[in-house]
Amino acid sequence: MIGAPGRSARSPLRYNTPTMRRLVLAAVLLLATVLLATQFGRIADFAAVLRQGDARWLGLAFAVQALWQVNQAAQFLAAHRAVGVRLRFSAVLPPVLVNNFALLAVPSGSLSTFALFAANAQRRGFSPARAGVAVMVFAVVTYLVLAIFALTTAGVLAQRGQLNWVVGLPVLGVTAVAVGQYAALLLAAFAPARFERAAAQVVDGLNRLAGQVIHRDLLPAARLSALMAEAAEGLAALRQGGWPAHLAPFGLALTGKLAQCLLFALVLRAFGQAASLEVVVAGVSLAALFSVVSPTPLGVGVAEGALALVLTLFGQPLETALVVALAYRALSVWWPFVYGFVTLQLTGLRLLRGPAP
Repeated sequence: MIGAPGRSARSPLRYNTPTMRRLVLAAVLLLATVLLATQFGRIADFAAVLRQGDARWLGLAFAVQALWQVNQAAQFLAAHRAVGVRLRFSAVLPPVLVNNFALLAVPSGSLSTFALFAANAQRRGFSPARAGVAVMVFAVVTYLVLAIFALTTAGVLAQRGQLNWVVGLPVLGVTAVAVGQYAALLLAAFAPARFERAAAQVVDGLNRLAGQVIHRDLLPAARLSALMAEAAEGLAALRQGGWPAHLAPFGLALTGKLAQCLLFALVLRAFGQAASLEVVVAGVSLAALFSVVSPTPLGVGVAEGALALVLTLFGQPLETALVVALAYRALSVWWPFVYGFVTLQLTGLRLLRGPAP
């Protein structure tokens, strides 16, 4: 791995090699036109739902959605700076916007996220491997905030006698993943040798299982060592930054979730529904939760149903709950999908061309 700024003397994470990054980005560009064409009817349906709401509240909701995107870009910026990648806000915003499209368009959305930010960092003279660590920091703190909100929602539903396994199991699962990810990040940053030994034991067990099923290793031991070496400088920068390096991305993840709550409250008001704190927190938490645990990208179809269900638990008629759920998802998923597509057309080809002038 290389220092920042600078170029890599050896290939960074395998999915971060220049060829792989360009293949992923090219695939995203190809999928852009195909997916937009196939999903145009769905986008039109969501637009029709939005037209049923009060334009004044929806106008405020669009403004809050824009602020949420700015906050998300600031969170990515803080994560990059935590690992020593000193980018400007204007350099981070385009891949953040494009990522809204890629997460829905590409079957392996996380792969495209790593590729986008690695290509963006390398184009500006920074280490792609450090950018990969920054994406991991972003994901870890985002999961932590989601777990906090999900546990809060589970507590509210338990008090109302409405908590069941359909909600409880995903909440416990996401919480376990969030805590495990953060523990792994801390171990990798502050005790890399111990982390590599622990990871090697896990990988060895997975490789033995894979050998029996698919007759090959999932991740060779030598590759694990190479991955740790490539990530070493980013993790060292995170360690040297101390707790402020963790708190800045976490604080921005928290304000981002609060912005989502405000967005949802405005959608409720736009359709004539009360926006109590319990309803808002529960709705935002479960929509995000089922976006994660769903088999479909960003929980398309599943999250809408889960959100409508939780709204009925708080006394809303099913028809109204469905309209509110569709409107919220239109603003939080499909509208970012559209302007992510536009941003991709404007910036994606520049990322494919390589270094910035």
